[in-house]
Amino acid sequence: MAYYFEGKPRDLVLFVIGGEAAGKSTFINRILDEIRHPLVGDDGLRMEVRRGLAQCTQSIQAVRLAPTRGEHRSTLSRIVLVDVPCLEDNSFQQHDRIVRDATEWLASFYPPFVPRNLGIIYIQDISMCPLDAPAIRLNLKAPAKLAKSIECQRILIVTTKWDKLRPDQVRPAEAVALIWPKMVEAAYSNFHKIEEDEHGTEGSRALEAVRHFTGDLDSLSPGNGLPDDIIILIVGPIKAGKSTFANALLRHCDHPAQMKVASTLSPTTNAVGSATLSMHPFSHVQNRRIILVDTPGFVGSEMEDNATLRSIGTWYDTRYNGSQPITCCVLYLHDISQDRFTTTAERALKMLPRLIRNVSLKKVTIISTKWDKSFQHEGYEREAQLQTEYWSRISTVGFSVHRLFQGLTSGALSSNHREILRDVLKHV
Repeated sequence: MAYYFEGKPRDLVLFVIGGEAAGKSTFINRILDEIRHPLVGDDGLRMEVRRGLAQCTQSIQAVRLAPTRGEHRSTLSRIVLVDVPCLEDNSFQQHDRIVRDATEWLASFYPPFVPRNLGIIYIQDISMCPLDAPAIRLNLKAPAKLAKSIECQRILIVTTKWDKLRPDQVRPAEAVALIWPKMVEAAYSNFHKIEEDEHGTEGSRALEAVRHFTGDLDSLSPGNGLPDDIIILIVGPIKAGKSTFANALLRHCDHPAQMKVASTLSPTTNAVGSATLSMHPFSHVQNRRIILVDTPGFVGSEMEDNATLRSIGTWYDTRYNGSQPITCCVLYLHDISQDRFTTTAERALKMLPRLIRNVSLKKVTIISTKWDKSFQHEGYEREAQLQTEYWSRISTVGFSVHRLFQGLTSGALSSNHREILRDVLKHV
């Protein structure tokens, strides 16, 4: 493959690593075919695929995605796939050499002093038997070593060749594969299954593996905010379901859930957190990032709630310089099963424009959560009272109300998470 490569500061570099005949190069080629890379052709850009017993990938090869079809082209064009030589069975020395070579390659194209977006995709042939063999366990240590060497926090284990299994072998193989991410020492590791899609190809599933990493492509580190970002600020009392709602939005947009959810009576979110949707299905804001901001819950104490509001302002100030107006939509979540309403909401929404400088507050969306089928009649009465006595005065820029039913569809206001966000973005 003759191909000139040049690293760029905002690239997302994904190392593709795996054992012998796992299908690394085939995995990359399927992605290139799926996006119709302009250099792909009979004699064009292709990763060499193993023929016979000899491995083909003899040296590190990198390719930048350059989609000519489909959505999210600007984001995908920042992704670089790096094909490294395959891991030889039971060879510590060869594995260490691959890690060293990959680390040196990265330093040569991306200087260490430049912030780097990195990920590792480990390819495993699921048809290999037995799946708990020492050689496979040894190979699984290689991506962890590489992650430590290049200071990477995200590893995705991708399994291939499921079509070679008998039906009775599928469930046992899945059980073993689900354990593998726990064996990889990384801040985030997950498991992805490559099978044929409805068109009889594996290209779309291969591309989905890459999308596991795009949520952090534009992570909001200090000073990394963009003027055209759309901030979705999720606020509300404790235990209203803010983090659960944010995770549902992420999953609906094909991003992994990132917010911690409380499993006890104590709130989990004690600091402002955010997730970036660089790739999303909302076409009229396709070229803009959506920033989901999860916030600590209001507790009804003026002192504590003011501290929460100040933390939101601090989060904003460290990421945006305040020189240009930023679009911000507020989602206020209210637990409809609660029979009380505090003045926190009114106070919070009046303070937000003062805390977030130059914010363009387009609209407030009130989302009532925790509806239950047996509770609906009482809930409707409570909702009507809230609208007339409380919600009507909490926003001067207008508001809308949505009911969030869990698995239910009842009433004209019923919406799922994605429909709610779509409605919010209509006003941007």
